[in-house]
Amino acid sequence: MKILLNTDEIISHMKKKGIKFNIVSENDAKRFLQNNNYYMKLASYRTNYPKHQTGVNKGQYINLEFAYLQELSTIDMHLRYLIVQMCLDIEHRLKVSLISHIENNPEEDGYELIRRFIGYTNAKGKLQNEYILQKIHRHNSSDYCKDLIDKYYPFFPVWVFVELISFGDLAYLCDLLL
Repeated sequence: MKILLNTDEIISHMKKKGIKFNIVSENDAKRFLQNNNYYMKLASYRTNYPKHQTGVNKGQYINLEFAYLQELSTIDMHLRYLIVQMCLDIEHRLKVSLISHIENNPEEDGYELIRRFIGYTNAKGKLQNEYILQKIHRHNSSDYCKDLIDKYYPFFPVWVFVELISFGDLAYLCDLLL
């Protein structure tokens, strides 16, 4: 059983499914598949298009051009890059806001705040956020994190803690504290 189709076989398969190559040639499609994308990702966009329900072309796509799939994959890539950049900007803003909040509230202690956050217990008396410390500890081999973890673990000040946790854990921290 052959598991992986080569690019020519993929194009042949797409043609059997009714995908046309009038706007983008088969050679250009082949280059695109070899250099810019892979079949399963590109094929996922075809589900947005209708198929013939009856007749000789039953099960084939109606007027679906490879170019449409190619364009959707390109738009998807740009959208993903935009979302990643937005997430990085949001993460940075959350960190700045959290640190500013603590700096502007002298009654807040950057060390105690994290102790309370990690030490928050659930109804069973178990540390609710201990898993965050465990995740941090697993990154002890990282050149970026190692020195910070070695110096502060497990009693982190908030300004170090926010550099070591995931975006999801940062959002959770902000949700509980702000």
